[in-house]
Amino acid sequence: MTAPDVTLITPTRDRPEAFALCCRWMARQTFRGPAQWIIVDDGDVPEDLNAEAVLHHMNEVRARWEVEHVRRAPSDKPGTLGENLIEALGHVRAPRVVVIEDDDHYSPVYVEEMLWRLRTAKAVGEIRARYYNVRDRRWHVMDNTKHASLCRTGFSADLVQRMRESAVIAIREGDPFVDLRFWGMRPTYPIPAELMLGLFQGRGISIGVKGMPGRGGLGKTHKPGVMPNRDPKWEKLVEWIGSDAREYMGLAERLGWKAAP
Repeated sequence: MTAPDVTLITPTRDRPEAFALCCRWMARQTFRGPAQWIIVDDGDVPEDLNAEAVLHHMNEVRARWEVEHVRRAPSDKPGTLGENLIEALGHVRAPRVVVIEDDDHYSPVYVEEMLWRLRTAKAVGEIRARYYNVRDRRWHVMDNTKHASLCRTGFSADLVQRMRESAVIAIREGDPFVDLRFWGMRPTYPIPAELMLGLFQGRGISIGVKGMPGRGGLGKTHKPGVMPNRDPKWEKLVEWIGSDAREYMGLAERLGWKAAP
């Protein structure tokens, strides 16, 4: 078995529509080196990696990468991101790790660019994050300049323990924001200044997508009406991700979602 150049981590939980799109985004990644994709799943209904909606893209991924589907027992907790992340970290075999959240949008160059940046930094992440709620067509660009969201974070293997401890602390304190601890935005876990060098200005290689069907996230932007900017005709989403916006537009039409008033 070829040693992977990178481990990709995807926690998932009862989000089949989101996971199907995640498989699509991974299947077209420009990175062609060996990779280990760890999918940790604790949904009430296990993700079917051979389901019709994902099989074509999953086969493309399997032709290039090693895919590990790790099944955890379902939980009644509203959020289990931290627990799933801890489980995934125990399976890491590569020198570099990149987080792929199941409900977000990733450009074809996402993995390749994150690895390119990890050549010179132990932790990398895209700041000024872009978020879009596809349920009510609202968007926002975050002001974060000192940390990256978990969904757009990569790190070297010698920071696996730091990420694990960040998740443990978040679980213990009842706070879902593992990323804030990893990047030193909580006083319980400061980050060495040199790791901040891996933060880079957002240019849309990933988009935080909110409002997808299935188990909702715990962050406030998952809730309708929170983001300040309206996009009734999908123009901002098209600007950000081009023709990929059709996937979300079609989903909204099938489910009868309407733009925010």
